[in-house]
Amino acid sequence: MDKTRERLSGLQIYLKSLQLAAALLLSIIAAEVFVRFVVGYPLFDVAFYIDDLDVTSARSGRIYKPYARLWSVEGGNIIVCKNNLGLPGADITISPSSKYLYLMGTSFLEAVETPHDKIASYYFQKKLQQDYPQYQVLNIAYRNNDPYAQLHRLNYYIKQYPASYGVLVIENVYPDNFWLRRYGKKMSMDIKDNHYQLNKTFKTEIPRVLRNNSSLANLIIRQFGTQANEQTEMNPEKSVQKQAQISYEYSFEVYDKVLLQMQQLLKGNLLVVCIVNDVMLAEKVGSICAAHDIRCTNGSILRRENQLHGSGHLNQKGNAELGQLLYEAVTSYVGIN
Repeated sequence: MDKTRERLSGLQIYLKSLQLAAALLLSIIAAEVFVRFVVGYPLFDVAFYIDDLDVTSARSGRIYKPYARLWSVEGGNIIVCKNNLGLPGADITISPSSKYLYLMGTSFLEAVETPHDKIASYYFQKKLQQDYPQYQVLNIAYRNNDPYAQLHRLNYYIKQYPASYGVLVIENVYPDNFWLRRYGKKMSMDIKDNHYQLNKTFKTEIPRVLRNNSSLANLIIRQFGTQANEQTEMNPEKSVQKQAQISYEYSFEVYDKVLLQMQQLLKGNLLVVCIVNDVMLAEKVGSICAAHDIRCTNGSILRRENQLHGSGHLNQKGNAELGQLLYEAVTSYVGIN
């Protein structure tokens, strides 16, 4: 009798466990359906990560799948789309007759807060192709990327799409403590074919696979995991605020080396578009460019009426102005053909 009771008790526990598991599974499925189809929150749509061999603390960025979709809070909880190469802006035509022009920069140029057909690189490409239809604009700008990280990101892409020209947009000159905090003193300018690698560790792959297959997982990990960590680690403004005296001596040395390497990687076809508001810093960028025979132009884009909420990333008006500035700079200074 006791054995029979024990068996019944064990069976009841087993059945209750199944019921709880089934209820949990149904809850997760219901939450997934609600988040993906009712709210419309997208999947992660990241193909893989690339890392610099020397830059483990500052990822060169995610490589998105074609037509990846992203949720933008700053843009007003809208969904923005990447192009056919998983990059911001208009679709790229891949053909033997195409010439590839690279845009490099930070989140100001990536512009995930604005619909893809309203961002600067889209505007720039459409206007440029009216006169020069063979040119394809590859916007490889990425959030929290400094020019050093963009140098390595460029090195990854030009192996696939050889560059005719490159344009670096600088909206902020980072101070010394930013570089030292992010990289220490290990900043190699020795650009080689294998100077990047795919990051496929368990730490990156498990969240990536989960987020690629579940909108719910993508939302949760973004809110409470990866996104918070990246913002804390890589936001340059946090390091600037802690420093009473801001120095740029080491920073200018870094910019000098990075711009020279970009110029060499692009075989002398680099253009710098500086939209830094600080006149002294803008002049210093110009003098660094002049020392290496790099074309440089300035523009006053970062104004309250051009920025989201008066101080954030560029709004649609600001993106249009930046797109026009890029068009004028490229056609005037580069003498595109």
